[in-house]
Amino acid sequence: MNGTENPYRPGFSQAPEVLVGRDDVLAAALAAVAVAAAGRTPRPLMLVGTRGVGKTVLLAEIARRIGAERGWPRLRAESTPQASLCDQLIARAEALAGVFPDSPTPRRFRVADATVRAGIGAVGADVRFHRASEPDVEESLRAEAALNTLAERAAANDSGVVLTLDEAHLARRGDLGTIAAALQAGTEAGWPFVVVFAGLASIRNPEQSVTYLERGEWHHIGSLDDANTLRALSLPASSAGRPLDTDAAQYLAEQTGGYPYAIQLYGHHAWMAAEGQERIGMDAAVAGAKRAARELEEGLYAGRWAQSSARERQYLAAVAELIGRGEVATGAAVAARLGLTTRQVSSYRERLLTKGTLVAEASQLRFAVPGMAGYVLDHVDEIGGSERSNRRTSAVRGKSPQKRRPASG
Repeated sequence: MNGTENPYRPGFSQAPEVLVGRDDVLAAALAAVAVAAAGRTPRPLMLVGTRGVGKTVLLAEIARRIGAERGWPRLRAESTPQASLCDQLIARAEALAGVFPDSPTPRRFRVADATVRAGIGAVGADVRFHRASEPDVEESLRAEAALNTLAERAAANDSGVVLTLDEAHLARRGDLGTIAAALQAGTEAGWPFVVVFAGLASIRNPEQSVTYLERGEWHHIGSLDDANTLRALSLPASSAGRPLDTDAAQYLAEQTGGYPYAIQLYGHHAWMAAEGQERIGMDAAVAGAKRAARELEEGLYAGRWAQSSARERQYLAAVAELIGRGEVATGAAVAARLGLTTRQVSSYRERLLTKGTLVAEASQLRFAVPGMAGYVLDHVDEIGGSERSNRRTSAVRGKSPQKRRPASG
């Protein structure tokens, strides 16, 4: 890398120049592929965490490392509100099966009977899928048959498959149940699959979760600790030829609160502020932090605030006020501040957790994106018809986000 290229990548789903703090997840994935290569299907890996912590990046890195070590291809699927995850998975499994060359000695797996006929065209950017199936064949059997064919083709070529399913919290429970049933059958048959799900923590909710997922190996993907935050900021700058001064790195680390997206954003702007200099000093770090904080305000903070109803904004304001006063924002404390019972506000809490605006650690609530508490307090006047619209906490009134340690929420 030359000395002028910015080494930070603040775009969502952009792999950072240096991936730190995720060694346990990557080790679990490599352990899983060893199990699969030995003829047993490992438990699925479940990566949960709020937006911006790098779950999608981890899916890609897991697939990359297994591909480099074993040569296994990746089957990638992603839930969207508009499309069936199951249909997407079936189509892509059929396409990937066609990539493996025919083997004179195919390996057969015993699974439930299903009658499925599939015609696969050429695999490429413009591939078109055609599938004709018996009208009485259930979707779960179609999924099982498609994945079984893929498993047979992979095993016959001494290979396996890395199956990643992103945004799993958006999947319909019926889709998750269908896919889980197929994967459970594959576990019994010994499919050579490493299966990794990623999504918000709401996938654990009883109305969403299925038994197969509950038995997976769960990993919470959160903010980085102080040491890894410093590494994520300092290593890219050093390798790119414009190192961070120690005090500048510490300052930026404090502003980011360890939130991976913020690390890339603050590093990006500090690098730009130090244009033409040999090192990134404190002046550039402060200037970059101001620009980064402004970008967070106009982007993430504003977006999540706009997506919140008036009642949800009242709840967010109460959380922000408690944080600003240095108090612990538990569900009970928030309800008391609103003059309501915990039960009366529980639906707002759950919706905000599901959206990823708030996160809960044990009984404590905090904002998923560091620094948002200050933004909320600066916008409580926008809560229409609320008696709280003129109430603001003097302990934090007037403070800009970059002057407050974002790790507090």
